Amino acid sequence: MNGFVTVSTGAGNQIGSPSLPIDAMLMPLADSGGLTSVHVPNISSPVIDGGNPTGCLDAAGTELILDQRGVNRPYDGPDLDSIATCDIGAVELNLIFSNGFEP
Repeated sequence: MNGFVTVSTGAGNQIGSPSLPIDAMLMPLADSGGLTSVHVPNISSPVIDGGNPTGCLDAAGTELILDQRGVNRPYDGPDLDSIATCDIGAVELNLIFSNGFEP
């Protein structure tokens, strides 16, 4: 275990291999707010809500309340099941429409 990801064969785990990699379904590198360009997850990406269900924590156990861009996390993904689980990676997908409202 490296402090970020626990890999096992239990239900819900996604394990790829060099011959059969998992497509993270990330959008092209772009300015999506913040100080650096990021790859935002596509709306059907397996990284959405794929993080630790007990909270957004770094390797030291410190809570991560913002993503790389400064966006609040966790955020309920496109399933809108009212359960906010962190996305895997540095960017939290948040569905805010151009009118400023959530879905």
